[in-house]
Amino acid sequence: MKHSIFYYALVLFISSFCLSACSDDDDKDDNGGGSGDINTEGMAITGKAEQKGASWAELSGSIENPNNYKVTGYGIEYNEQGNEKVTKKAASDLSDNKFKVKIEGLNPKTTYRFRAYVNVRGGDTSFGEYKTFATDDFSNIVSAPTYSVASTSATLKATVEKAKYEAEKCAVGFALSEKNGAIKDGGNEFNTYVIKPSFGSDTKAELSKIVTGLTVGQTYYYASFTQIGNAYRFSAVKNFKINAADQTRYAKDGITYEVKSESDKTAKVIKISDPVEKEELYVLDEVPLKGSNFKVVEIASKAAYNNKTLKKIHLNASIKEIGSEAFCNCTNMTKVELSNNLETIGESAFDNSLITSLKIPSKVTKIGPNAFRKCSLMQSVTFEAKLTEIPEGMFDQCTQLKNVEIPATVKKIGAYAFRNILGWYEEKDNRYASWGTHKYHLMIPDAVEEIGVSAFQNCNSRSYQRLIVSLGNNTSCKLKTIGSSAFLDMPISNIFCWATDPPASIMINEDLYATCKLYVKESSMSAYKASWGRGWGRFDNIDKIYPE
Repeated sequence: MKHSIFYYALVLFISSFCLSACSDDDDKDDNGGGSGDINTEGMAITGKAEQKGASWAELSGSIENPNNYKVTGYGIEYNEQGNEKVTKKAASDLSDNKFKVKIEGLNPKTTYRFRAYVNVRGGDTSFGEYKTFATDDFSNIVSAPTYSVASTSATLKATVEKAKYEAEKCAVGFALSEKNGAIKDGGNEFNTYVIKPSFGSDTKAELSKIVTGLTVGQTYYYASFTQIGNAYRFSAVKNFKINAADQTRYAKDGITYEVKSESDKTAKVIKISDPVEKEELYVLDEVPLKGSNFKVVEIASKAAYNNKTLKKIHLNASIKEIGSEAFCNCTNMTKVELSNNLETIGESAFDNSLITSLKIPSKVTKIGPNAFRKCSLMQSVTFEAKLTEIPEGMFDQCTQLKNVEIPATVKKIGAYAFRNILGWYEEKDNRYASWGTHKYHLMIPDAVEEIGVSAFQNCNSRSYQRLIVSLGNNTSCKLKTIGSSAFLDMPISNIFCWATDPPASIMINEDLYATCKLYVKESSMSAYKASWGRGWGRFDNIDKIYPE
């Protein structure tokens, strides 16, 4: 028994000795120091400032580890001299026991204290001795700015070189103040406009800023700047004044006006703010520009393009022109009151707006394509103008529009002009009542010579009632050309064509050739029946118009 106890005691003693020895070896191999009994004795750590600028420094460290402790981290810790807040910057690439760290976001012309550190397994950290470096001073890298004044706004411009900009972590832009002497480092009585340059493949970039809302009669002081940290460096400060005689723009109620012609003293609306300042806007008759009153005669292209808050607008009596896309995509605009002196409406001027009714004034002579396309709530249109052309897509997809009376002066109806509108739901001429029980009537004036592709396609398609189509209204009908699909997908019961010679050409739905009746002048019946190439001969029922 005594021998057994002695034997077990001897085994425990030997095992404990072996574990202790292994632990000592592991700590040297893996820990490189640690907590408790483990330390980093014998390690030597040094730091060095390699390169520096105004906002950055590249620091290095080296490690001597003769005992092969396990290193788990290393880097540089630093702080601004006199500031106890310490920042650590870890390194990740140890080569020949050396590493480098780049520190950015430093303040210029400032002294920093730093030292290298090493973490070892177990949590111990060893430090090198403290050293210092001072960041460089810097200067403004932006060129001296130029300016141009337009009404109550000014455009500031300057350039910056790519190499200088990328050398420092800096911000660049313009400073502006109403107070002389306010633009200086440490000042707080100036506005700053920071601009991020876009170089692309160029070595320089232009900086540009439009400052709006300036006051007539006020002198403004301006400069370009470079900012690093909280420090600014400025170009020489210059000034400009907003003079009434230089005022080329004027703004009121969110509507911005600009000189159109100085010699004629006319102005135009160039911008309607979004969001709007008032629910119902009125365009002014005259505005103060260049020290005089200028008459407002135009709404410029895209003046309210994509404006989502504009609801109602009244154009003054002097407006003669509405530019292309002026109110395009104004998807909340339900009312527009056009000027009685209006002459021109540009392409897509009201495309995709929500106006519900429209009166086209008598002086309008030109309307661009798609002017009122996709006005999905428009229900009625009144033509006071003696137009000679309904342009392409003018009312295309105005799905609630009905009973449009085409002016008698129209000579051409463009492609898609009335495609997919609600249609015609009134009888306009009692002469046709005896030719069928269907009262709905589309009347094409005698002056029309050409009808474009798909001009009336899909009209009246939501009606159970059939439609009468009159191509002309008497013996003076001048119709010569009908584009393909002009009357496709329409529930037509009767077509009255007053043209002496069969126009080129007619196309309706295939099933309608058997049911739709075609009426022509008695003297032209033979020509129409023989006109298979133009589609007229395909009608099963061709009869004479009576009475002519």
